[in-house]
Amino acid sequence: MPSAPLPANEDERVAALLALRLMETQRTEEFDIFPGLASALCSTPIAAISLVDRDRQWFKASVGLEASETSRDVSFCAHAILQPDEILYVPDATQDERFVDNPLVTGDFHLRFYAGMPIMGPTGHAVGVICVIDRTPRQIEPAILEQLRRMAVGVGSAMRLHASVQELRSLVVTDPLTGLANRMGLSERLHAASVHTKPGSPGNLGLLLLNLDGFKSINDRFGHAGGDAVLREVGLRLRRVARAGDTVARFSGDEFALLAEDVPDVFHLNVLAGHIHAALAEPFSIQRQAVPLRASIGIAISPAASCVPETLICDADYVLFEARRNRSGKR
Repeated sequence: MPSAPLPANEDERVAALLALRLMETQRTEEFDIFPGLASALCSTPIAAISLVDRDRQWFKASVGLEASETSRDVSFCAHAILQPDEILYVPDATQDERFVDNPLVTGDFHLRFYAGMPIMGPTGHAVGVICVIDRTPRQIEPAILEQLRRMAVGVGSAMRLHASVQELRSLVVTDPLTGLANRMGLSERLHAASVHTKPGSPGNLGLLLLNLDGFKSINDRFGHAGGDAVLREVGLRLRRVARAGDTVARFSGDEFALLAEDVPDVFHLNVLAGHIHAALAEPFSIQRQAVPLRASIGIAISPAASCVPETLICDADYVLFEARRNRSGKR
């Protein structure tokens, strides 16, 4: 069975799909309504919004389907996106040489009828398809197929709106200087980590707050441009230290945070703090001058299932305050 060839602009098309930030998102009414309307319009038991990724098709919304995705190799929608301006209309797949030996046709799924209209993303690439499917051969009037075409335009509009909302939200929770999460972004991640953990889970949430000692003197000496360069470099070094799944944030002016999920105990957080100190030990280059920088770190830990985010932040902030006071006392 030959799979669909790749579009000539495949790399750009996949990038456009991922930029929509729809893959693996939860089902929502704004998209669920379209397959229901398509199914009713075409009198088919199955309808779906299929997003065609590099190696699979993933169903953002569907009716009559149990699967959430299938391999792209067997996807009818992978064929549909090759002609972005046309509906792929297959009255009987057993009579179509492209699909006669397709596993969806020969296997238990028993696909016979398919009609799919490509969905265009904001950049003009076919990112997916709204399709209707039946397990018996059938014909559909051209006027109804035209309505399916118009429905694809509506889905594309909903996708563009979703992408715009996600972009605005990203701006709200991101620090523009470092590209890290900001205080709001960290708070959202902390609340999500505590809410979505099941009671009795062995995982702990660990929070490390760090303050850059002597950062004011860097700003005074090199100006805000020099200080900004240091803050960006601190963000890069913290990202290198963080584990996969950790959240690094710029908490305030010269304060940063690292949220570590699913940590066994405070010992592991102390090890992580040691890695942070080591990462910041190498002098920073500002205007071709080597400038040392140290950090004070406050550590707090809580069982994820019983975590109160505000309390965890306060605990880490108190430990940070004590660390800074002790360091000042030693000077």
